Amino acid sequence: MKKPIIVLTGPTAVGKTEISIELAKAAGGEIISADSMQVYKQMDIGTAKIKKEQMQGVTHYMIDEWNPDEEFNVMIFQKRVKEIMEDIYNRGKIPILVGGTGFYIQAVTRDIDFTEAQQENTYRAELEKLAETEGAEYLHDRLKEVDPTSADTIHANNVKRVIRALEFYHQNGTPISAHNEEQKKQTSPYNLAYFVLNAPRDILYERIDKRVDQMLEEGLVKEVEGLKDQTEMEPFLPDLALPPGGRISGVEEDLVPDGDAPLVRRLQEIEASQKRGLAGAGGADDGQGLAGIQREADVPEHFGIPKGLADM
Repeated sequence: MKKPIIVLTGPTAVGKTEISIELAKAAGGEIISADSMQVYKQMDIGTAKIKKEQMQGVTHYMIDEWNPDEEFNVMIFQKRVKEIMEDIYNRGKIPILVGGTGFYIQAVTRDIDFTEAQQENTYRAELEKLAETEGAEYLHDRLKEVDPTSADTIHANNVKRVIRALEFYHQNGTPISAHNEEQKKQTSPYNLAYFVLNAPRDILYERIDKRVDQMLEEGLVKEVEGLKDQTEMEPFLPDLALPPGGRISGVEEDLVPDGDAPLVRRLQEIEASQKRGLAGAGGADDGQGLAGIQREADVPEHFGIPKGLADM
């Protein structure tokens, strides 16, 4: 019998955090964050990380578990989450995977095989050296030549992901994008309830505007300056989310106003990019909307959770 898992995802600022708390309480679940940046310590404001008081006593995992200078990727995420899920099942609870990093979610729910994607330290060191001497754009151009699909989805400043894609091609002679698409076709080994939240775009736009303003008030610039002062943090900064679900390229240059790009203009660009990202953040084939949820008591029935499952 397949074990149950609930997935809650959706675009930036749609309300995943609030609904996930209600769901966990109603279904007897514990929450696993599927955000690729909230896993890091010291990245609180820029990732819109949930605060302790917002958790309302619900156990959360994959938040503040890695130091910023430690390696973390989808393979590490998958391995760790499988361990967490086994512990949750052993205690008679249901894992609830919540976040906006789609490939991380699929890595778990489809049990994607990463055996072909192991890191090769020598070649990686060569690529890292090229990034230092020739620049990020040079590496990205190389990726365009062998895997244009990945190059279209990975920003040039995201050197870590560019290197991973080049590594995979070097090792296997095939693009990592093709491998990932093949793995996505696998059926889930879990009894999967997959839900995609959505809301009218004008409401999401308004929430994004307010969220960026709130981040500034809470000290976003100071947080990024502190990260920039750590030289080992440079490769991580381009991945910083503002808010979750979007990526800022060159955040260390654009948010710390010591260059030519004015802070206000950059923040306007960030807001615009978050809104553009909503265009591709629609539903999934196996997802359902959550418009019918009116109160906490409605959650189990709406999610199709059989009676007694929460007490298993």
